[in-house]
Amino acid sequence: MFKEGQKIGMIWTLDRECGWNCQHCCVDAYSIRRNKQGFNITSNDFSLDVNSWQNTGQVYDAAHSALVEHGKALSLEQKLQVLKNIQNCNVEIGFSGGDIPLITENIEVIKKASEMFGRENVGLAVTGLGMRSPGFLDYLQYIGQLEFTFDSLDRIDVNHRQNGYNKSNLSGFRREIEVCRKFGVVTQALIPLSPSNFESSTIDKIYQELINSDVDQVYLMRTLPVGRAIKSKVSLLTANQYRSAIERFWHLQVKTNGPKVGIMCALKNLFPDQYGNKNPCTLLQTTLDITNMGKVILDAFGYNTNGGALDNEFIVGDLKDTKLKNILGGKAIKQLGSRVNENFGHCKIAAYLSNPEKGLDGLFAKSDPLYI
Repeated sequence: MFKEGQKIGMIWTLDRECGWNCQHCCVDAYSIRRNKQGFNITSNDFSLDVNSWQNTGQVYDAAHSALVEHGKALSLEQKLQVLKNIQNCNVEIGFSGGDIPLITENIEVIKKASEMFGRENVGLAVTGLGMRSPGFLDYLQYIGQLEFTFDSLDRIDVNHRQNGYNKSNLSGFRREIEVCRKFGVVTQALIPLSPSNFESSTIDKIYQELINSDVDQVYLMRTLPVGRAIKSKVSLLTANQYRSAIERFWHLQVKTNGPKVGIMCALKNLFPDQYGNKNPCTLLQTTLDITNMGKVILDAFGYNTNGGALDNEFIVGDLKDTKLKNILGGKAIKQLGSRVNENFGHCKIAAYLSNPEKGLDGLFAKSDPLYI
């Protein structure tokens, strides 16, 4: 349960427009593709052909305007209103997408968040395309942490459906590392663990590549069948496979004094002796998520195949017209927060996915496959 005045970590999917079309995308990002007449916007639940674009300006800005017009994205004014409704709360915000720098106006949101909460409390997750976009370097003066995904060295990228995703991310980062250092930005590689990268030989190569690239931190993630992965039937690792992979990364950190290795809360109960008696699941304890439409949902992995909440009851407020303080003090947050220890150590999203018919009660069932 949230305590008054505590710091809350919020992931804000600021926009869903993206230049990639990843198979496992958690938020069902809008893929933008140019064509002879203009461009096309597609996701699982939305498709739009824009034939009137005259190839002037940035195609992603034009796509964003079209999405705002169709009620699928927030305007700049609405985004700034969301920030205003978070103001005076003790928060750190990790901005995610989509690919935020592709939309020109988003620099105004990041700048404002930095002014409100301090740049040390503002993070940004991007892809290589975003890092190559005009104006990207301006973001680095307003953030404390920069994140990108790097989970494979293979040319054929089985995890992201489009070859070159990982290579693009790392090469984009390498171009800007000196600017990151100039502004004191902490850099972090996100590594979702999967059947394609959990073997020790693969881990050794990935970690060495990150050492060579001067990355500060590595964050190991559990692959959850949410978002598009619900339909893609992604293969999941066993508890022993996760444990072995994590221990290999820790070994390499000690051996090489390389990037610091952290792990996602949904994996911490694999090592109960190491993390003490505190419930490692952050849901309803230290974190919340903001969707691209400004709604507050219970978790950053609480998305369905269409980029909406897994369950409508996951939505606990709307920051377009409600202050965060009022949402935190609301009946839903308080009632759900009082139940967080009913399935101590279990990932609540994984537990829910095993019992979707139970609704919110599924969040608190002892049914996380990794721990039963």
